[in-house]
Amino acid sequence: MPMVRTACWAATATVMAKRPVPGGVKTRLCPPLAPEGAAELALAMLDDTVMKCARCAEFATSIAAAGDPDWFRERYPEVPEIVPQEGVDLGERLARSFERAAERHPGWSLAAVGADSPQVPVERIVEAHEAIEAGAELVLGPDQGGGYYLVALARPVAELFTRVAMSTPTMREKTLEVARELGLRVRLLAEDFDVDAPADIERLARDVRAPRSSALAARLLAGLSRDR
Repeated sequence: MPMVRTACWAATATVMAKRPVPGGVKTRLCPPLAPEGAAELALAMLDDTVMKCARCAEFATSIAAAGDPDWFRERYPEVPEIVPQEGVDLGERLARSFERAAERHPGWSLAAVGADSPQVPVERIVEAHEAIEAGAELVLGPDQGGGYYLVALARPVAELFTRVAMSTPTMREKTLEVARELGLRVRLLAEDFDVDAPADIERLARDVRAPRSSALAARLLAGLSRDR
């Protein structure tokens, strides 16, 4: 049975978000996309990710923003918690995001997701929180590039991020090694993919189905036709 969270949540999901600026996001997709098309795709994926999280009644949604927080507040008024990311690299930013979420919500189940896997169903995030409630201390959603599209924790564990080289093919493997050293109970979710390489654009285009995200589909296909 899925969790029911109406008047009082006990779980939160933080979207790790970067403001989509041409030349500053998804540079590995250029070519085949132009910087403007890559930024448009990044914005569409971010919109989808925030939308699916904010509409879910089973956890509270927040945004950890890289870039002007006011831009995120104006674009996503339905998200009550928008805080700036802190740290010099992704590992530090993730570690600090979990620490701050735990400070705001003591005792809650904590999750973080990126905006590079908009096709991942929101039920997968709910499943991660259910696993934490069932006794797991770390939940990972593996991506096919060796990393993860989702990480959930029963409590902040900074070593999982600060002792691991982020955005590498061994990121998940090293994270699991640290988890074993720390004696954490681990649960892995179904494997999925991040949009990191040109081939992933075509795959995402195949996976997008209305009415899940007609906005994403339209922007994606428009970007492909314009930039190729």
